[in-house]
Amino acid sequence: MRDHVVVRHLTMQQRIHFGTLIILLVSFVVVGMVTVAFFRDRYIRSTRERMYKTTETVARTIHQYLAGTGGLNSPAAMDSAARTAEFRYMLYNLAAGQKIDANVFAYSGRLILGSQEDLYEQGLLAPIMRPNALRNLRAGSSIESEDTYVCYFPFYTCYMPLRNDEGNIVGFVSVPFFSSFRELNDQISNIVVALINLYAVLFFLSSFLAWFISTRLTRAFNVLIDQFGRLNLQKNELLEWPYEDEIGLLVREYNKMAIKVEENAAMLAQSEREGAWREMARQVAHEIKNPLTPMKLNIQYLQQALKSKRPDIEALASRVSHSIIEQIDNLSYIASEFSNFAKMPEAKPEVFSLNEFILKAIPLYQGEGKLTVTVDLPDYALPVLADHSQLLRVFTNLMQNATQAIPEDRDGEIKVVLAQEEAHALLSVTDNGTGIDEEAAAKIFKPYFTTKSSGTGLGLAMSRKIVELWKGTIWFESIPGEGTTFFIRMPLEKNGE
Repeated sequence: MRDHVVVRHLTMQQRIHFGTLIILLVSFVVVGMVTVAFFRDRYIRSTRERMYKTTETVARTIHQYLAGTGGLNSPAAMDSAARTAEFRYMLYNLAAGQKIDANVFAYSGRLILGSQEDLYEQGLLAPIMRPNALRNLRAGSSIESEDTYVCYFPFYTCYMPLRNDEGNIVGFVSVPFFSSFRELNDQISNIVVALINLYAVLFFLSSFLAWFISTRLTRAFNVLIDQFGRLNLQKNELLEWPYEDEIGLLVREYNKMAIKVEENAAMLAQSEREGAWREMARQVAHEIKNPLTPMKLNIQYLQQALKSKRPDIEALASRVSHSIIEQIDNLSYIASEFSNFAKMPEAKPEVFSLNEFILKAIPLYQGEGKLTVTVDLPDYALPVLADHSQLLRVFTNLMQNATQAIPEDRDGEIKVVLAQEEAHALLSVTDNGTGIDEEAAAKIFKPYFTTKSSGTGLGLAMSRKIVELWKGTIWFESIPGEGTTFFIRMPLEKNGE
């Protein structure tokens, strides 16, 4: 046995709702990432600008000090001046005042003096300038910066040259910066928290707004769905939509379709009525023509006898009259059958027991020639609500069909069984006749269809009409050559007789 996987698809309202929320969440993530990247970039740029300005301040102060001591005359003079105790004192005070570290390098690029010499003595920093920075500054660059790591901490160094009045370089100044991202992380954390709070409010408002918008949008579709469910072949209520939008287009198309359905249904009904009347007229003409032919022949025969003054004219007239009366009775029967099928007599519903109903109707068929009729009824009553005379016509038709289906060379057996099936009574009539082939089975309940040489073909069509009128069902099962069983299922009347 295969396992069926049930896939539930989201409704349009749910798709609109969830789609809006997903867009909001994606927007939150994108805006958050852009905001964090923006503040990180701005922090780095502001840090570099502060580093450049600080380095310029340090270089300008050292330049002023060396200018007063003659240390800018040559690289050797700057090297001597930078090694004095007064310069060391000035550099320490400058670094402490700016809350930075400051280093002075000789023209060769080697360290002369630093405010944190422990970093160089412990080998954390090399006592020489970076080759790239040294080369670029000698080539004319006014400031250089390099990024590196010391013990996994980001470390920036900014270099500036010391020039004399002739513009010649006599040494270099560097200011290292150990960058701490604590301030950046604090700013980012504050921003993220603010964004989360903002988006929490926006998420709630957007959820309500998405629900409201999706409900408004799908309300019109629900109206259309309801109208499609109530669409019928007669009068349909047309819809109105005040806006010229896609829903308005759907409404207009629905109205056109509803009007077209009514027009087509009216044309089809008219065509069916005309076809039914044509078929009825054809069948009535055919059925009436059959008895008229022998009637005409009998009358012509009687006329010839009168002309020839036959001596047995009275006896002949009596036989002809009797034959004509039979044909007239046949015509009356045909007219009655068509009348009954075209318009059912006014029903007189009553509650009666099917058990007693069958017991009263069965004796009419028992004891006829080689026909044996057996009855199987329950011990308790099975009451139904129906028109007694109409149901009798149905049962009579089934019994007559069963009798006529049995060949003359076969002993007839008809079995009538009545049983209860839940809240219904089930009546079956079984014969051992010739059965019904597949071609005839597809047409057996259609009007004017018959497998007999005589008859109107309206009996079973009328029987189904009567059974369905009382909320019952009728069907059959047949084995060609062995027999047929007709079933009638009718709802039981709860209150009894």
